[in-house]
Amino acid sequence: MNYQELEKNLVSLAIGIKYDNNFIINDFSGSIMDNILFSKESNLNSEVFIQFARNSSGIKLRIPISRNDILDTGDNGHVIINNTDIVFDMSLFEKFTKKYIIQEFNNSILRNINNVVIIKNIKRLGYLKRYKISNLKIIEYFLNHFNIDNTCDINKLNIDYSFIEKNDDKQKDVITINYILQRIDIKDFIITVDFQVNYTDELETLKEIKYDDFINQAEKHIEKVFLPWIISMEEMKDE
Repeated sequence: MNYQELEKNLVSLAIGIKYDNNFIINDFSGSIMDNILFSKESNLNSEVFIQFARNSSGIKLRIPISRNDILDTGDNGHVIINNTDIVFDMSLFEKFTKKYIIQEFNNSILRNINNVVIIKNIKRLGYLKRYKISNLKIIEYFLNHFNIDNTCDINKLNIDYSFIEKNDDKQKDVITINYILQRIDIKDFIITVDFQVNYTDELETLKEIKYDDFINQAEKHIEKVFLPWIISMEEMKDE
């Protein structure tokens, strides 16, 4: 398996930002939603998110199910904006490729939020990719490694393997990665790579986020660390 082959198994992608509690979001939620849904500069408009709502909990924009939802999430994608988080979680389908989702989180969501309010004290960035894996060698290794019976209840199997990555001694920010294995049917699993940067010194505003650098850093981990880890599991089962 190489990087291109791995990416063919990608089924959904989520990008998120966590910040200190910011009640100004509630005050301007109507303007934020209008900017995203009806701005000429936004590609994630009301023709995309045909279901939308705002209340005291924040804003939620949804794309209803239009195809088989293998993750059983209840929608094909959504945006959540509230007092502490911005999350863009999308299945890959039609025009929603990995490249398009990454691009529009920055261009259509963050930019249109910035046009209305200034969100301060950014604490964490998250980049989450979900891969559908049917390779039994990989799955068997996971199950054996964690002493899980292959006949266990498929609704209860959720293995979380986490660690901290440090590139060099000068790095202040804490990078945490979670690999989550979830069984979706008798032969198919979802392996989630959850890559997070936790800022030791909080970023003052959204504009300080080095978005492209963050995405590249996450993708580099997937190619240089996660992929070899997957390959090593294949090789260990061959021994």
